[in-house]
Amino acid sequence: MLGKMMQQGFGIKEDLNCAETILSGANQAYCMGLDAQDLKLAAGFGGGMAIEGVCGTLTAAIMALGPLFVRERAHESTRIK
Repeated sequence: MLGKMMQQGFGIKEDLNCAETILSGANQAYCMGLDAQDLKLAAGFGGGMAIEGVCGTLTAAIMALGPLFVRERAHESTRIK
């Protein structure tokens, strides 16, 4: 579902960077319940953290895993460590 949203240009109209696009799209696709303030967490990761380092798409995808698979603490989850 998220992949299809990205293929259809999700985030372009809103002028989101790569990380914002992924986290916002995941929020919508998987009903994560993140609000606008939560989504701002991805802002600094766009463009490889603005230094073309670690891909913003990848970091946002990893951010999305937390709310999806962790109840309290990551190290207590069987799905993400």
